[in-house]
Amino acid sequence: MLLDDAKALLSHAFATGRLAHAYLLAGPPRGEAMDLAIHATMMVACGEGGGEPCGKCETCNQVAARTWCDMLVVEPMKKSRIISVDQMREGRGDNKVPPPYLLEWLSGTSFAGGWKVAIIVSADRMNEAAANAFLKILEEPPRKTLILLVTDAPQQLLPTIRSRCQRIDVAGARPCLPEPYRGQVLATLASARHSGPLAASTMSAKLCAVMAAMKDAADAETREEAKDAQGVEVDDDELDARASARYREYRSLLFQTMQDWFRDILVLRSGGDEALLAFPEYAGTLRGVADAITLAEAMANVSQVEDIARMAEKTMPEGPVLAYWLDRMKMCP
Repeated sequence: MLLDDAKALLSHAFATGRLAHAYLLAGPPRGEAMDLAIHATMMVACGEGGGEPCGKCETCNQVAARTWCDMLVVEPMKKSRIISVDQMREGRGDNKVPPPYLLEWLSGTSFAGGWKVAIIVSADRMNEAAANAFLKILEEPPRKTLILLVTDAPQQLLPTIRSRCQRIDVAGARPCLPEPYRGQVLATLASARHSGPLAASTMSAKLCAVMAAMKDAADAETREEAKDAQGVEVDDDELDARASARYREYRSLLFQTMQDWFRDILVLRSGGDEALLAFPEYAGTLRGVADAITLAEAMANVSQVEDIARMAEKTMPEGPVLAYWLDRMKMCP
């Protein structure tokens, strides 16, 4: 959905009293999805009369600057790049996170007497404890509370969180896995000639080799950038955290590439036109697989790539995770 259409959708829902308590805004956290989150916050802060914020008043300016008294923006911690349970509520974990705590803040009274808005940036970065704690507020949301989850990896959220949010996919410049990794992943997927444990193990090894190269590149890029930042000292722990975050971004794009591949197969198996394919240059190979598997198998493949991405985010060994799930997939005629 285009950004303007998404804004209009939310404004109409607000004006007609049908605004949901929680939305999953799928798109770039530093782009269109975050723009939509800011618009929605302005909407309830300024536009309570008609649903459209003016964008010029003091309240709108405060929202744009993220200083409005009734909004809270939660982001991954600087070093770990994880949203921890400490950011959710007091008295858990190492308590190194200063207040306000999200759940306690949401349950409190609005300073301005109206809506309260919580924006969770890169919501897929919630660890398991944080996600489980967050579920409780979704199950019993306070009145006049708007929760906005911003992420470009919605598949990595718990299914129970996704099911309790209305999802809006925001169109924008979709990031792609850079070369040569993109070509290597596609070549690996296109070369599948057999299914079964041995084929899954072989494909897993090839994809792990691509990941290893991405990890080395992320480390080299991060340290090169640190050298260029004259006068700014960065310790080794911070450099490692930055390199790890960049690698996870690369890995997320790798899984996105895989999911697009299997979604193309699903499109063809469902009778869709080749004009809808993400990889039209592989149309012949994709159609060969689509013609040889069932619709249920095609749908399961897409779902299982989501499972691979979710397991990888839990710091489980990538090789065994890939081998296990690839063995369950129908990847070739």
